[in-house]
Amino acid sequence: MNLKNILLVHTPCPQLEEDNLDPPMGLLYIAAVIEQAGYQVEILDLSSIALEDCMKLLEQKVPTFTHIGFSTYTGNYNLTLQLLDYVKRKNRTIITIAGGPHATALYNDVAEHFDYVICGEGEEGILQVFEKPSQKIIHSEPVKDLNTLPLPAYHLVDLDKYTRIVDGCKAISILSTRGCPYQCAFCNSIVFSKKQFRIRNPEHIAREINHLIDHYDIYNFKFDDDLFTVQPKRIREIFSHTSPVVYRCFARADTLTKEMCSTLIDTGCKHISVGVESGSSIILEKMNKGETKDEILTGLTNAKDAELLIRIYLIVGFPGETDKTISETIDFLQSIPFDEFVVYPLIPYPGIRILSESERFGITEINRDYDKYIQVGKERFSGFLFRTETFNETDIERWRNQLISFIETKLDKSWSSSKSSYK
Repeated sequence: MNLKNILLVHTPCPQLEEDNLDPPMGLLYIAAVIEQAGYQVEILDLSSIALEDCMKLLEQKVPTFTHIGFSTYTGNYNLTLQLLDYVKRKNRTIITIAGGPHATALYNDVAEHFDYVICGEGEEGILQVFEKPSQKIIHSEPVKDLNTLPLPAYHLVDLDKYTRIVDGCKAISILSTRGCPYQCAFCNSIVFSKKQFRIRNPEHIAREINHLIDHYDIYNFKFDDDLFTVQPKRIREIFSHTSPVVYRCFARADTLTKEMCSTLIDTGCKHISVGVESGSSIILEKMNKGETKDEILTGLTNAKDAELLIRIYLIVGFPGETDKTISETIDFLQSIPFDEFVVYPLIPYPGIRILSESERFGITEINRDYDKYIQVGKERFSGFLFRTETFNETDIERWRNQLISFIETKLDKSWSSSKSSYK
């Protein structure tokens, strides 16, 4: 056995309809960095595996490792703690590490259970653990130059396990950027990125795409960037270095110029997902969304004219929501083009801005039952988890049901689900 080796564990999330859509990309990047540094690493992806079977797999694995790392997410954090307790009983000498968004936002709480907590992007922090850090909590800086990173360690997982579909074919998710230049008050990506938006070079992204084509015969992709639609020239350059592919991506409506939409179509994009969030100008401003209803309408119209399939995301229950703002959203939905939709309640994820400014946003109570921190789960389950001076959890649920019913019955639009060809 190597002097130092590590098992990286991805915890299942049984509340989801499918929690094995994508490989755990964060762990794949960290594993690649660990391998590059000369240490031994394995990934144990427990997604879609029953708890009893998770325990059996851990029992087989943990005796041979010196370190074990868990990527923590709020919705399945309680389950992660169950797995951690089991690991400690099976191997009392193993060094335990937590990373991921939940650990980054609540590092003091998480540090009560783990030997080390890595806050932020883990590539730098994980190597510090091997060098015997003096502190239990490691603040890992964002990777400044993404082009210095090795390609994700795809060889450490079984890509056949994952069920992402784009345009009817198996697809893999890719990150071409990290962070986001915008600061929406409901978003927790800021926890990781520290407001730093970084872009990979087109050649570096193309190398990853070509690797997946050459080694796994995968030609369909989903770009998981918070914002893929920056710099049309960059997008064209990426795909000038690859075989023809098909993909979908996330986009901000105000970036969907005619040139951008033409670029997306020309390079193989079939489907875009856009965060509309609300049809109320007041709520958009409170969210710090940074775009207007007119900009949203223009961008979606350009996308529809280019014949892109459009999925929109809506959030209900942002502080300040009222029956009137929901009515404004319903009116707005009748004026914008889209094909699919998802309606989320606002989830008070640790680290988001509205929590650090809860008094200003009028939040009076937050439910800390992390098992319910799910945007959309099985049978459209969502967590309704906080109340303000003007509304409660029941109001949020009512507003969500009202929007879903209106869109499905009056607008005859499709709720996007795992059954879609664009998961």
